Amino acid sequence: MPIFFLLATISTSLALIFASLSTSVIISRRRRRRRSVGFFHPYTNDGGGGERVLWCAVRAVQEEDPDLEVSVFTGDDATPESLSSRALDRFGVQLLRPPMES
Repeated sequence: MPIFFLLATISTSLALIFASLSTSVIISRRRRRRRSVGFFHPYTNDGGGGERVLWCAVRAVQEEDPDLEVSVFTGDDATPESLSSRALDRFGVQLLRPPMES
């Protein structure tokens, strides 16, 4: 009987230690994870009114939370830098930084 009690105590202690370590690893990973937001616009190079709304929304998100990564998912073949320069040239919207490559 005392051996059973000892084994149960040891196994419970090991389970608690394992659970504690697992929880701290998960919390640590979540703190290091970059937060991001994505916009989908299939034709960012068309130059219509919808594109201006897109770039104004991207700029607003960047101003609201500078640490938030912003991605623009598009069907166009464009780099983040070309999208950013087009937003400025075509619509006068200066982004804080180019969107992430998606």
